[in-house]
Amino acid sequence: MRFPADSCSTASSCSVQDSFWEWRFEGGEGRISDSPLTANTSVERVSSKRFVELLTDRCVHRFLLRLFLRDAKLNSIYLVAPYIGSLEGQRFSLRDLREKVERERILLYVVTRMPEEPYQVEAMTILKDSPWIEVRYNNSVHAKVYIVTAERDADCFALFGSGNWTAKALQANIELAMLVYNEGPGREILRELHYWASVRLRTLPESVLVQRIRSKRS
Repeated sequence: MRFPADSCSTASSCSVQDSFWEWRFEGGEGRISDSPLTANTSVERVSSKRFVELLTDRCVHRFLLRLFLRDAKLNSIYLVAPYIGSLEGQRFSLRDLREKVERERILLYVVTRMPEEPYQVEAMTILKDSPWIEVRYNNSVHAKVYIVTAERDADCFALFGSGNWTAKALQANIELAMLVYNEGPGREILRELHYWASVRLRTLPESVLVQRIRSKRS
């Protein structure tokens, strides 16, 4: 992809074009054209549909806002991160997540590293013995991926990037992430992310099952 020198006048508004796609970033939102661009293509004639947002501020918090504040019937949540904390004192905590999945009968799948630090042990204690939560330990996990599946396609989304599920990631760290919606090309990205988290990662020999789901959705 080529990056024209004069395409970005400010940090919050820019446009990048090559022979196939046009990207626009406006206030952190990425939009990609539905059709190829050529030198003769009028920008006004290009239809755009948002399917991804580039997040540079409080990335995991944005995921949590969408998870907790939207009125959607969720099927499952995948939480993959090497470091998971309780998020106590934050607007939404890990305890809030447990209460949500048990109240709404949502399947929660967690893959993280074996806890060593006290905050990690505290987080796993919060999840312990919930019939709606599966926990696996894999000490090679470095990816940070959070996925939500729902009854309505429009309510499915995912976040992947640099942010762990920790207070530092929410408050202090400089993080970068992509929030993916189930629209346009985002559908295939979500499908691939879901397959990776639900099948490939969970079935690795290194992903040791320490707590299985005991409940079934009706």
